Parts: sequence; C-alpha cells; structure tokens
Amino acid sequence: KNLVFSIAADTRSAARNIEPSTQISAGLARISDACSSVVRLSSNMLDIGTIESGNMKVENRMVTADEILQVIDRYSKSMVFQEKGLSISCESYSPGYGVVADPYLLDRVFQNLIVNAANYTPENGLVRVLFAPQRIGVFNSGKPIPQEARKVIFSKYSRLNAQSSRYSRGLGLFFCKLVMEAHGGGISLETTKDGNCFWLSFSGKPERTSELSEVVRA
Repeated sequence: KNLVFSIAADTRSAARNIEPSTQISAGLARISDACSSVVRLSSNMLDIGTIESGNMKVENRMVTADEILQVIDRYSKSMVFQEKGLSISCESYSPGYGVVADPYLLDRVFQNLIVNAANYTPENGLVRVLFAPQRIGVFNSGKPIPQEARKVIFSKYSRLNAQSSRYSRGLGLFFCKLVMEAHGGGISLETTKDGNCFWLSFSGKPERTSELSEVVRA
C-alpha cells in the first residue's frame, strides 16, 4: 500500500509538468486511477480485518452535507468519469443537513460507492447522490442489477455467474456493509427500470423508499 502511494505521488507530480489533454497526461491519469484502485483494495482488506477482529474504533461526529459533497467531488474526478462521459449531481438538502458518522470511514464508504457507480454506469450515464432524513443514496443509471445478484451482493468474496459477476466481485460492498452496521445503521439496494441505488441508513435497519422512482425521474 505504501509503495503504491509513492507511485501515485510521483505520477501526480509528473502530471503537473505535462500539458493537459495529451496522451501522456491521459496515461498518467490512468496510472493514478489504477494506484487508487490498489490502495482502495488494500485499505478494504486491512479495515475488514480490523472490524472483524472487533478492534475498529468508530469515532462519530456530525458530518455536514458540505463535507460529504467535498468527498464526492474528490472521487468524481476519476478518469473513468471523463472517458465514459459521465455526469454526477447531488440533490438539494435541507439547511443544517448532516449525519452522525466517523468521517474517515464514511469517506471510504463513498469512495467505494462512487467508484462502483462509475464503473457500472453506461457511457454518457448519470450518477446521483440523494439526501433524505438519516439516509443518503448513491444512484447510477443503467440496467437494474439482476435479482439473483441482489441476494449475495453484500457478501464477502461473493462470486456470481459470468453475466452478472461484474456487480459484486470484491470486498467493496462487504466493507460498506460492515461499516454501516458498525454505525448502528445499514446499507440496502433498491432498483428501478432506470438504474440502481445504494442507500446508506444512519438510523438502524435500512428502509426501502417508495420515492426513488419519482426522484430519479425528476
């Protein structure tokens, strides 16, 4: 993990000396994204081990909507957003909106969800972040995740058939599940004909929202 951090730092340093919108610049951006993927996987493995051993400390405080938007903005600058022509939007929220959570762990959860959303959204698609009382949703346009995949999508090391394996191949969603449960909440999946939404619940058992279809069409 530390070695990859060094590669990523050197890549960013080199990119600052290269004209943007060139093949070299694009190549450096891909290297940076690849490093981020390795670091994310390594961090997931380390943190999952810590949580499962009961040694993870959850240091909760109020995380404001502005802080959440900064996190989302950082991860939406991934090269995949540019290459696929994806757009990202955040729904409006009430003044003073916030959730009680561990800032570091919540950052990591959004990293996994935003990266997953980008990977599985078709070209020129849309990623949306939805705010609701004590819940936050990350929606991506595209085909609904198959029913058989929904049963195991949050499982550790789940492996599906070839057609749907892209939806759950690693540890990202399992990590998100552990983190949200450590917060006394949960994560759930809701699908519509327009796409998929992962809801984070900060107030216990995740609830299904009947408003998702209307929100997505808005």
